[in-house]
This record gives sequence, structure tokens and C-alpha cells, in this order.
Amino acid sequence: CAIAVEAFFWGTFAFTSVVNGKHAWVMAPCLAMLSYGLVFYFGFLNSYLSTACSVWMLAVLWRFSFRRLLVAILLAVVALLGSPLPVAWAVCAIGYVYAARLAGSRARVVLPGAALIGLLLAHFVLIHSFAAVWSPQYVLAPDGWLELSGLSQFFPYREKYALVAIGIFILCFRMFLEGIDRGSVLSNPLAQLVLLNGVALVVIPGSIRFPGYAAEMFVIPARISFFSVILFCAWAGGARHGHGHTRMLAAVAAIYFLFLYVDQRALNRVDTEVASVVAAVPQGQRVVAAIRDRDARANGLERVVDWACIGRCFDYSNYEPSTRQFRVQVTGPNPVVVAEFAEAQTMTHVAHTVTAGEAPLYSVCRSSVPGRRFELRKLEVGEKTCVVSLAVTPPLGHLFW
Repeated sequence: CAIAVEAFFWGTFAFTSVVNGKHAWVMAPCLAMLSYGLVFYFGFLNSYLSTACSVWMLAVLWRFSFRRLLVAILLAVVALLGSPLPVAWAVCAIGYVYAARLAGSRARVVLPGAALIGLLLAHFVLIHSFAAVWSPQYVLAPDGWLELSGLSQFFPYREKYALVAIGIFILCFRMFLEGIDRGSVLSNPLAQLVLLNGVALVVIPGSIRFPGYAAEMFVIPARISFFSVILFCAWAGGARHGHGHTRMLAAVAAIYFLFLYVDQRALNRVDTEVASVVAAVPQGQRVVAAIRDRDARANGLERVVDWACIGRCFDYSNYEPSTRQFRVQVTGPNPVVVAEFAEAQTMTHVAHTVTAGEAPLYSVCRSSVPGRRFELRKLEVGEKTCVVSLAVTPPLGHLFW
């Protein structure tokens, strides 16, 4: 994870710097927060690394040469090993920038319209060619504005992150107003791409199942929102702000990382408790743990048993092999992991009835012993696995008393 964060941070920093022709230290606090944002805590490490490589592609290709093109192709090949979506985004973004450079000032007005038509065509192609799910309710929901604005990336857990989101919104709005004064909002290709990313978030399906896979690529709006923030930081890096703006952004980042420290400490305590419980599992057995951090946007406990089982047992509800999107794949019933993606997803949210082929199955349950949160139960045929929901990451008020 540390290598992935380093690759992403310095990639976005390099891209922001090369766009503005100067070191983008003023945006460094925002880029640091984004490096540990919602996508990171969702655990989409493949997509995260692919995005890092794709941003490096943008930085390399911002000034074209054939040597740079060869480097970008190499980065694209590496990125495709993780996820195709960031690569497609980067190719479209740099293609749009090149088209804007080649077009005259009048033709640049036509480009956004052409891009909008392209997004609408992409919508219809994806809806009618693949098993895709599109719902505008994702954006029209009460918190849909967080995705549209990109602020959802700085809102991984509880409501206390609203303070961070408000601070970032105020500072970014100031940069937006300054961009209007410079006249670089409507004419700047990066600013146009930020707006087009917002349109893409609305019209691109929220999940798409591609041929050959047993599960869809999901949470696509959050990934597109991730791209929007990257582009906005690159555009805002050219604002004429002084040290005061940098200090305010650094203060917001300090609050953000304080919240993350408190939340991660609470989640680590649960990790330790679950590991101590799972230590009693006999070697080579299967374990199910459906534990939810109640009211948190990203459930930091969804795969908590993975770490506890290393070298000892198997996380039977692990969904990755059944998706057929990763190197380790499952093709049928086996004694290690559930074979169907839908069943694996259900097992981590609701109680599952143990079948004859699964027994015995060990389940991490809520403990009835005072002072302990979890206990391990050995389940036989017909018994149900446990679902545990508890408030782990503390609300804002608990930080002060």
C-alpha cells in the first residue's frame, strides 16, 4: 500500500507541476488527502495503482515527443494489468487536450459539445451492449452532490469529515473564482474536462459487467469522481494564491489526517481482536466474518478476516476469486472459497445458512461475555452465520470527551 500511495501522490504532483510549469507544492496537501481518499479506503488497490500509472501517463504526454510516447505506452501496459477504466480516462483526457491545442479559439467552443455527444453515445453503447446498470438516483440522492463535486473523496467514514469537505469546498471555490478572473474557466481544456467528468458521472452506468467476467465493475461514479479531483487540482495549481492559501489547505489536511488516525486506530483494535479470535480456528478451515462499521461510508472491516487467516485458514466469503477478474479464480464448488459472486456478496451482509458441503463453517460473532466484542462459533448444517454491526469509527463528539 505504501508503494501505491507514493506512486499516486508523486504522479499527481508531477502532472499538476508539468501542467502549470512550476512545482505544485501549493496543491500538495490536497493531493496527500486524495492519496488517502475514499477510493483508497474502498480497497480498490488494482484500480488505484492503475490510476497512478495513468496520471504518470498524462504527466509524460503533456509535452509530446516520440520518446515520451514510448514511455507512456509502457505505463499504459502496466496500468491495464490493474484496471482498464483509468487508462481509458487518461487517453480521452490527453486526446481532448491535444485536440484543443490543434483547434482554433472558435473551434474550442465546439469541443465540449462534441465531447458531450460522445458521452451520450458511450451511455447508449454501454447500456445496450453490456450488462450495465444506470440509475440517476445515485446522483439525485441526498449525498449525490458529494460525488458531483468530488468532495466524497474526502469523506471516507463518518459525519465529522463534513468539516473537511466544507473547508475544501471553500478553498476550491476561491480558486474557482480566481480562475474566472483569469478567464481560464471556459477556455482552459482542463477546466472543461472537470465539467465533462461531472457529466460522465451522471451518464455513465454505475456498474458494468464485461464479457468473460462473473461480476460487474461497480462503484464507477466514485471512480469518476476520483478523476475529477485529479483534474481540478491540476487546473487549480495555476491559481495566483499566496502562502495564506497554502497554510489554510495544510490546516484542513492536518484535520483530515487527525480524523483518519483516530478512525484507523479504532479499526486496528478490531483487527487485533478478530485476529485473536480466529487464532483458535483449526488449520485449513473456512471462516466467515460479516462485520459492519455502522453508519460509515466505507466499511473498513469488510475484509477484516483476510489478514487474520493468513497462514491458518481461508476467508470463505472472499468475493475476488468468484468475479474472475483477478489472477486467482474459482470455476466451481471447492473447499476453500464460495464459488458464486452473488452468494459471496450476500454472505458479507446477511446471515447465511450453512449447507452440507460447507460444514463445518466457522463464524465470527458478537460475544456475550462482558469486555469482549467477538467470539468464534463452529457452525454445522442448517445453522446461520452471524452478522455483526457496531459503531467502530468514533463520531466527532467522541474526540473531545
